[in-house]
Amino acid sequence: MAKVNFVNEGVQTEVNACTNLRKIAKKNGVQIYQGLDKFFNCHGFGLCGTCVVEINDLSKVSPKRHSEDLLLTKKGKNGDSRRLACQCLIYGDVEITTLTRQY
Repeated sequence: MAKVNFVNEGVQTEVNACTNLRKIAKKNGVQIYQGLDKFFNCHGFGLCGTCVVEINDLSKVSPKRHSEDLLLTKKGKNGDSRRLACQCLIYGDVEITTLTRQY
């Protein structure tokens, strides 16, 4: 079992290893989409780049694939600790920071 801590929301949960981060967030009521992205997103297929989160320890999640890296760069959201929640599998205890946008 791995512990996932959503820092901004104060939500902690235990999950089985290799569980998808987007599914964990949805199951626990954690909003990873902002604004209209709540309704208009790719539903976990890694195509829209709207479920960006920051992860404190990347060694505890699946590696970032090249296609994910390209999409994050294209959207101007790339960073060493940033991942798409829909493309990230949890392997161990992690802290997740959801990102908010300025409108």
